[in-house]
Amino acid sequence: MRRAILIGGVILTAILAPAASAATMSGVRIAKVTFTGTATAPVVTVTGTGFGARPGADPKGSPASASVGCRRQPLVGNKKDGSDYGPTGLSLGWGKSPPSGYNAGANVAGRYLDCIGIQITSYTATKIVFSLGCQYALYGPAKAHENFLVQVHGTTKKGIISYP
Repeated sequence: MRRAILIGGVILTAILAPAASAATMSGVRIAKVTFTGTATAPVVTVTGTGFGARPGADPKGSPASASVGCRRQPLVGNKKDGSDYGPTGLSLGWGKSPPSGYNAGANVAGRYLDCIGIQITSYTATKIVFSLGCQYALYGPAKAHENFLVQVHGTTKKGIISYP
């Protein structure tokens, strides 16, 4: 069976065993995604099981300076850029139909790189808390009532953004 995942406008295809799913293959189950803070400074909490090890930064440096496209925008430059986490490690998309709106945290080598990094505050096997890097200020805010898509180790969860 083939599965396709859309990340930052790039479709990735994987061949899976017929009875498998992304959640059972990776062992990740996302139960809930909560937004706190404000649309201009959101804090995202992801709870579930099987999150495993914290993904490594990919690329290693600031995503805002890692690609020509990102370098064309003004750099906020406060050293709080955050990181991207490869094509499936950890990412957030928001807008009308994420991940094709705004995105943070994804990097598909040679094809797509999010200029907005993710700053992980805490990471355990059952809970991840993160905010968005300083380049977020240059993009459309993650407003209440918009759609979101969170990805952890290839498993996704969609929903509607709500702030307390």
